[in-house]
Amino acid sequence: MSIASRINVFGMSLAKMEMLMAELGEKPFRAKQLFQWIYQKEIYDFARMSSFNKPLRDKLQAGCEIILPEVVKEQRDPDDGTRKFLVKLHDGNLIEMVLIPVHGRLALCMSSQVGCTIGCKFCATGLLGFKRNLTTGEMLGQLVLARRLAGEIGVANIVLMGMGEPLLNLQNVIHMIEIASSELGISISARKFTISTVGLVKQLRELTKYKLKSGLALSLHAPIQQLRERLVPSAKDNPLDQLIPACRDYIAQAGDRVTLEYIMIAGITDTMECAKALADLTRKLPCKVNLIAYNPIIDDQGTPLAPIRKAKVSVDRHSREGGNPEGGKGGKLKPFTPHDFKPPTIEAIDRFREYLYPRCPAVTFRKAKGLKIAAACGQLVARVTGAPER
Repeated sequence: MSIASRINVFGMSLAKMEMLMAELGEKPFRAKQLFQWIYQKEIYDFARMSSFNKPLRDKLQAGCEIILPEVVKEQRDPDDGTRKFLVKLHDGNLIEMVLIPVHGRLALCMSSQVGCTIGCKFCATGLLGFKRNLTTGEMLGQLVLARRLAGEIGVANIVLMGMGEPLLNLQNVIHMIEIASSELGISISARKFTISTVGLVKQLRELTKYKLKSGLALSLHAPIQQLRERLVPSAKDNPLDQLIPACRDYIAQAGDRVTLEYIMIAGITDTMECAKALADLTRKLPCKVNLIAYNPIIDDQGTPLAPIRKAKVSVDRHSREGGNPEGGKGGKLKPFTPHDFKPPTIEAIDRFREYLYPRCPAVTFRKAKGLKIAAACGQLVARVTGAPER
């Protein structure tokens, strides 16, 4: 076999490994062995794959390689133990992943893209722009790295809530979960994964066809269509009256509830008008609500990445004050900018939560973790700042 350039086999499915072995003149069962060596036994040196004869090992060594992402920086929040990792990819691009302590166990927050194409103004990743999708291997690599770093505690759950929009990298996300959940591979149940999306109807419908049992988290952020369009650029093409049925269809086959991720921004989404609209929306699908306070857009040294000031918030007609002070005569709503945002008060959080429950079946408030290292929701930027802290 003549291979112009060495092929990275980490991230290959079993079917692709079978194709590779056929090109090498080998029988299909060799692909199963290679799959197990890499994903189940975590052996990344062809010379150590003892079930292969020397000619096959030599062919693999000549034409293939096994490359995983590399952790180049680690930070730990001294308050809650959250650990953030700056991860370097084979082409030099950087992403971040986070290990979060949850009730004595660890959850992995992994990335699916370098940057993000959605561009939500309240999200640091969204301000970076988009570079490219992660490969299947680059996502699997985060999982392998996290399991090593977690040690004996292990990784209990994996959430695709890091950098990027998973549904815009749909095929690689699906392949990653399929490989990770294979009994021949890492053997982590698909139910341990949660796919978080800003809500893309077409892609969500496509995901449903694969009948994955992974959880679904919808980054709702606003329960009123017009307000959501101002916060989430993709919302205009994915209206709530189409998005909610798509979520309902997915969780019907997955056998679970959807988690509604809801960011609370002072004077914008923490209003009683929003609370009432959210309560009405939750009656339309099995769900639980996860309230999240807005986190400032800063780097891991606390430096603002966008103008942050005490906001004089201009609320729209869906807010508790009513009216449209920024709309002018034509009633046109100005887009929000990052300096319109600030965290809600404790009183506003309590008022909002108390209205939702028991009108909603399950309501939790997610206390931010990793704030001191810019690892909380909406803060991932993957920039090299300061000296390595591993």
